[in-house]
Amino acid sequence: MPTISTEYKSYLTARFKSLEDARQDQLAWWKDAKDYLLPDHGRGLSGATSTEVNKGSTGVRDKLLDATTEHAVSVAASGMMSGMTSQARPWFKFGLRDRDMNRYLPFRVYLDAVTEIVRNAFSASNIYNGLHHNYLELLAFCGAGNLLLEDPRSLLRLDTYTAGALVALDRRTGRVVWAAPGEGAAYASFILGEFGGRRQ
Repeated sequence: MPTISTEYKSYLTARFKSLEDARQDQLAWWKDAKDYLLPDHGRGLSGATSTEVNKGSTGVRDKLLDATTEHAVSVAASGMMSGMTSQARPWFKFGLRDRDMNRYLPFRVYLDAVTEIVRNAFSASNIYNGLHHNYLELLAFCGAGNLLLEDPRSLLRLDTYTAGALVALDRRTGRVVWAAPGEGAAYASFILGEFGGRRQ
């Protein structure tokens, strides 16, 4: 096992503290969203550990009068799914910025073929389940996180993260620009950078 230098350990400790501080402003609101909208999401926000939530611990749904709010979020997420990213119909198409090039038949044939390959890869993976999870999180917590990975069996895999798992940092300054709520131990940080001249 590699050893971690004292300097790096200090850096990680300071970074973790800055992530904890950044989420404090929204924590009460996120706890309410978890308790009253999506009790099975937002691990750690109401004091239960992720293991307890995953095992269906008692008390997770105690604040719900009935399933009305949870059902409303689910219906809205399904509407977003079917309206924006439905697996049943094409919802994206590759193209070029140059409109003349888009009309040039060899390019159009190539771009259409690539679009079809990507659609098939999405269908063979868990992308659509992950997108639905993201819509639930967006509606309840106003943010969602995921990581698109290569998968040896299905080519692609979308790992989704519930509220509490993500933090975005500015690459130049190291300052937190966005933080999701949840257990500190679940944090994964992403670096904000420039790709293709755009801040992402």
